[in-house]
Amino acid sequence: MSFPTTVAFFFGSGISFDSYKPFGPGVGTVGNITRRVLSEQLRETGRIFVPAPAGTDPMFLDTGRRAQGFLLYLKGELDGYLRVREGRDSHYEDLYAGCLQISQDESGEIPNPLIARAIKAIRLATAPLYVDLPRGGSGNQFLELVDSALRLIQSVVWLELGQVRDPINMDVISAVARETEILNIFTLNHDTLVERLLQRDKIDFRDGFGGFQAGYRIFNGEWDGPKVRLLKLHGSVNWHFTTFTRSGGGVMKQYAAFDTDISKCFFEGTRVDARPLPEFLTGTTVKEQAYGYSVIGEIFARFRKFSSDHRRILCSGYSFSDKGINIRLDQWLNDQEENLLVILHAGDVDSFLANRFWFRRWADFTARGKVVIVPKWLGDFSTAAEIEPLLSQPASEIQRLFPIPTP
Repeated sequence: MSFPTTVAFFFGSGISFDSYKPFGPGVGTVGNITRRVLSEQLRETGRIFVPAPAGTDPMFLDTGRRAQGFLLYLKGELDGYLRVREGRDSHYEDLYAGCLQISQDESGEIPNPLIARAIKAIRLATAPLYVDLPRGGSGNQFLELVDSALRLIQSVVWLELGQVRDPINMDVISAVARETEILNIFTLNHDTLVERLLQRDKIDFRDGFGGFQAGYRIFNGEWDGPKVRLLKLHGSVNWHFTTFTRSGGGVMKQYAAFDTDISKCFFEGTRVDARPLPEFLTGTTVKEQAYGYSVIGEIFARFRKFSSDHRRILCSGYSFSDKGINIRLDQWLNDQEENLLVILHAGDVDSFLANRFWFRRWADFTARGKVVIVPKWLGDFSTAAEIEPLLSQPASEIQRLFPIPTP
């Protein structure tokens, strides 16, 4: 049987875990990022937070300590609720979502009368953390504290995920790219491992960024050309909103993907002016706000278009905990009766199926032959021939070839 002419992958953070292991236990996980957000000694510089070595003058640690104090208070408020409703403690994504909702209400960007009373209580309880702060550009000391907490979270995520550059146990992606005619890669990952893998293996791809300059590419919404398309649905640690000054006068503002130190990048003879923090989405329940506009909105529109061309998607590393993504996968599954989602998951199946998304859907989808679990991880495959059955065979045959072990 010939190799499928079109292939679609959908990736979550799990495919990157092997690449993070050389950096230490837990690196890249939600737990480790949450720990760093709440307890690592950080100093703010240029609107971002960076690790502060021992002996750093306490004056330079003040903003970070206040922000962490606020996040610890907020975590205490969230934990009780989440333990009852979801059987877990809050993590950095929950904290970011809470901070963002407070910031949007306080700034008037998205007034939310339903949480006004809760915000008032939080403002009073955390007053010692901000009453002596400068009012800043907003004129609102409490808002300045909340926004510093948002920047701190994004800074730590960037530091954690941006350090990893060598893809490990991802070779099957390149192997499939060489065999098929069209490969669409949809990923939620902020790191740059997939693009580094493709570049290492000299496989041309499009990710919406072109306009090649020395050290960076400017977003132009182009995915045509090479057979591999990469759609990073939640942004990337190397995307920055950038102001480009034209040599003849005037400016252009657009997102750019940087492959080198931004301070060394120029446009028409002038150094580019990029926002310090990159463009990637964080936060339970609030990511969806960005799905309809700007660079993320454009990518989601293409996700809908490109995924509709496929009758099968192979999914790996995704926990199905993002509601905005889940409803789109649900839509895709129901678009065509023959659409099949092949899920690589070598962990505990019962825990996986206890997920809120699958709890009410799994029986229906399996009865219709639309989903199948394969007890493997992406890294368990290295060649196109090994993974080919998952890309071509019906669900029943996949289950026969890759049975789920009984306890």
